[in-house]
Amino acid sequence: KNWAKLLELLTAFMKEAEIKFETGAERKEWVMMAIKASAETINYEIDEKVISDLIDQLCAMSKVVNGKEQPENT
Repeated sequence: KNWAKLLELLTAFMKEAEIKFETGAERKEWVMMAIKASAETINYEIDEKVISDLIDQLCAMSKVVNGKEQPENT
């Protein structure tokens, strides 16, 4: 499938949402809508739960990488 393209779109939407919206909930809602609309263009059937969880994981990882939070197991 087009997992790499989907991930590329997802990260681009997340970057854009970071600028456009103030709250995490608003950002995630917009990213979910954008990725659902775009999935058809790359011929990729998405699982909304998987995408939602992936967004949460990417956000958590970015906080650790950027030094805003410590990993749970440290």
